[in-house]
Amino acid sequence: MPVSGHRSHVPENSVRFDLALFHAPVYTTCQTCKLCSRKGHILRSKVLCRVCKVNLCLNAEINCFINSPKDHDHIRRTKNSCCDLQIRPDMIHDMIHVTPRAKFMDNTHNKSELIHLLSSTVWKSQITVVQYDNDADTSIVRAALAAATEDSVEVRAEDVDVLIMLVYHSSSSNHPLFLTTSKGSYDVRRIREALSERQRRYLVFCHAFTGCDTVSAIGCHGKTTLFDRFCAGDIDEHMDIFLDVRATKDEVIGGGITIFQHIYNAPGTTLGAIRYNMFARKAAAGLIKPKTLPPTEGPAAHHHSLRAYLQTRDWMLLQGMSLDPSDYGWTVGVHGNEPVPTLNPMAPEDLLQFRGAIVMEITATGGTAARKMMSSVSQHAEVVKALHARIVSMMV
Repeated sequence: MPVSGHRSHVPENSVRFDLALFHAPVYTTCQTCKLCSRKGHILRSKVLCRVCKVNLCLNAEINCFINSPKDHDHIRRTKNSCCDLQIRPDMIHDMIHVTPRAKFMDNTHNKSELIHLLSSTVWKSQITVVQYDNDADTSIVRAALAAATEDSVEVRAEDVDVLIMLVYHSSSSNHPLFLTTSKGSYDVRRIREALSERQRRYLVFCHAFTGCDTVSAIGCHGKTTLFDRFCAGDIDEHMDIFLDVRATKDEVIGGGITIFQHIYNAPGTTLGAIRYNMFARKAAAGLIKPKTLPPTEGPAAHHHSLRAYLQTRDWMLLQGMSLDPSDYGWTVGVHGNEPVPTLNPMAPEDLLQFRGAIVMEITATGGTAARKMMSSVSQHAEVVKALHARIVSMMV
């Protein structure tokens, strides 16, 4: 969801929370800077800073032993990362890495080594360092809100999750609260005041359900469009389930399916029927994009709803992993938590056997018998239609 509102001027004496591991100034080629030159220096790292008293909060989730729903996102990012680089404290003044920031940071080894380097360096400058064993965003937002009860606060970040949490919880702050991005500073309170009461209430749910780091986006449905539709007042009772921290899994799944039906303008229609009807229309038009189809009413919709509920609950409580992820659409794999894959077969067993028979006949006879089989099947339109419907309803 885009940041709305005018850019704001941040008071110089504000408490600062810097969440960008590398801030984004404009550098010339091979330009370097000191990591920490004096006590009280505002570091360009994942940090919590006060002008007179500086505390450094580092997100060490990438090398901890506690599985997190963000494990999957970390593994995804490593696909475009660079190789492991040597980062040594005794070489800090001579090291120059020309590797692009994104490739460097997407390597979990490099990020872990940089965190250790930051920690050891700032300790020498008498700055308190706190490393989080899990996602640091909720903890830093919680600390920023606490500081805002006594002083104005600036949070520097590019992460939209941080903005969503700040806007949702900012009613508890007594002093101005600002979010600074590479494009400017924004008054969080003004953003909150620009939203309606219903939009403020359902903000975290809408952001989680429509796609975030731990929940898949809904294909061909923009977040802003869905946010406006969700807040129109038609499905409040179902969204309220996701705001209930005591909701049961069955309630969450039922609410999620109803919300998907609302997204595809087919209230009361099963998701399987919606998939089939959409597939048939698109097939007739000659343009089929599977990502535009709704999820199946089985595992896909269930797990999407459960993951969205867990993320919404964490953001509401400002607490990482407030419930066991393995009960809410996640499974522990080789690299940590991964989304539960589909539990349905790829296609009906009889169709798979039929396809295998065609392949064997093509191999054995050069295709003559296979063409006869296909001709025979084409004469049974109802059978083909039934198989077609079963395939579409089972696609994930």
